Amino acid sequence: MGKNIIIGTAGHIDHGKSSLVKALTGTDPDRLKEEKNRGITIDLGYAGFELDNHLISFIDVPGHESFVKNMIAGATSFDIGLIVVDAQEKIKAQTIEHTNIIKSIGIEQIIVVITKSDLLDSQTLDKNVSEIRDFFIGYNFKTIDFIPVSIFNEESLKKLKKIILEHAKIFKSDNENKPFYYRIDRVFHKKGFGTIVTGSCLFGKISIGDELNLYPQNISVKIKNINVHGKAVNVGKAHQRLALNITGIEAGKVERGNILYFKDSYKPFKEYYCKIIIFDKIDKEFVLKTNKTYHVFIGATHVDAKIILFGNKNVKNGESAFCKIVFQTEYPAFTGETFLIRGLEPTTTVCAGKIIAPSLGIKNKIIHEALLKENVKDTIEHIFSNIDKGLYFYTKTQYFDFEVDNILKELKILSFDNLKIDAKLISKWLGIVKNKLKESDNIDISSVIPETYLGNKKLFAVIKNLLETKVLNESFKINNFTIEKKNDSPLEILAGKVLQEIQKDITLSNKTLIAERMNITLDDANNAIKILSNRDMIKKLADNVYVAKTTYDKFIEDAKKLALKDGYVDIKNSKEIINAPRKILVPLLETLDNHPDFIKKENKRYLKSKK
Repeated sequence: MGKNIIIGTAGHIDHGKSSLVKALTGTDPDRLKEEKNRGITIDLGYAGFELDNHLISFIDVPGHESFVKNMIAGATSFDIGLIVVDAQEKIKAQTIEHTNIIKSIGIEQIIVVITKSDLLDSQTLDKNVSEIRDFFIGYNFKTIDFIPVSIFNEESLKKLKKIILEHAKIFKSDNENKPFYYRIDRVFHKKGFGTIVTGSCLFGKISIGDELNLYPQNISVKIKNINVHGKAVNVGKAHQRLALNITGIEAGKVERGNILYFKDSYKPFKEYYCKIIIFDKIDKEFVLKTNKTYHVFIGATHVDAKIILFGNKNVKNGESAFCKIVFQTEYPAFTGETFLIRGLEPTTTVCAGKIIAPSLGIKNKIIHEALLKENVKDTIEHIFSNIDKGLYFYTKTQYFDFEVDNILKELKILSFDNLKIDAKLISKWLGIVKNKLKESDNIDISSVIPETYLGNKKLFAVIKNLLETKVLNESFKINNFTIEKKNDSPLEILAGKVLQEIQKDITLSNKTLIAERMNITLDDANNAIKILSNRDMIKKLADNVYVAKTTYDKFIEDAKKLALKDGYVDIKNSKEIINAPRKILVPLLETLDNHPDFIKKENKRYLKSKK
């Protein structure tokens, strides 16, 4: 099977969109009685056909300015735009508005069909086609074709189908790999089946039996049957027009603009970061002002929303800006989703915006600086580098990019369910706790790490483990969110005395010598060594050979200085820096062989930089 493609027909009223779709598919997209009586498209119309094994679905949108909201509802599902222009009338008001909309929502493959071409002589047709071409070239679409057509000329229709096929072949998308997202544009009840909804599948796949969330009702519904252009199928995919038979809700409680998605894939929010642009090809200057409420068209619905500009007080024709949009009601927007704003004077679409991510509750200055970065990775890195807290990413699909999880891992941003925290921030917290322990034996961890984070069981388990292995010694214990000093046991007190003796006398290197010197049992000496080793207070050089960690650290530093002075360190000159018997001195030197700053050659150790 070839590709699934949704083509949207747009353009000015009476330029022949619906007639063209009927001529191509054999289906009249004007389904309403009023549409047939008035001879104009009022609501969205649908048709489809197979072309060289590709399934082509048409969405026919109304061309009258009074029904632009319906046009927008359909346009947000387009893969390829087919813009119809009357050969005689050429570029009209809705041609401009529809083209602005199509360009703004990210459609980059365009077919411009010059209809009614049979009504003009060849010279006039060539002249008008040239004017039409000049208008569209200014939009810089990636792929654009122009073709004069008459619905009464079968050869011109064949040429158009060939162009449609060429566009279908080059169309690329990874939308099938994204989580299912489906906008409902029609609802009806069918006897024996129940509730039927139709709409366009933007992302993902759906199978019979799947359970979905219906927004905004937040009701779980089940897929009973799937239909694609009159054919029953088991799986529906992105870029298809789907009729879904759903159970769990009555038809009267479902409306156009409702959305279906898997529950954990998308989440409604009121605030989003976005980028907006004011169209330059509009008749009158339009100024969008910060902190002002506008009527916004998004998906198949429209709502009021406030626009808060970053770094600007207003933007006008041809200008763009980053901003925050605050909807009056929550909406499950996805990354890259487009919204549109219509002005009242003139009554036309004047502005487009693109959703970037839900609001993260951080300073506008930080997010603005981040959004100015060249790529998503730099954006996210800037955000986490300029905050001292974690952030909540509630879904994988609504933050900056569909591959954001991979970017977070690359930047070492740790995930604890929805909570994302920079590993450097956790290290900073551990450092603060360590410093506080120098001043107090009892610390409330929540005085350093917010209690809301500690309430995350996965995060607290990681923090507790890091505290116990990297910060605390066996003298401390963690009790809930508190670090407490343990009461020293007799063995811990003995271990402290053993350490004092080892620090004073380097020859006390094993349990036998320690037991003899301190008049204690071999078991007590052995247990003391274990405690001191676990606390990294003594260093094991070889089997049954230990020195105090402070002694070892001083030897390493003095060995570096000696290597700089003499050019090397060996058994002979090392006696200048430490007074130790051979049985201790030899394993001390051997530890240099594994040290990153030294290299061994024959019986001498050299600093790597001075080899």
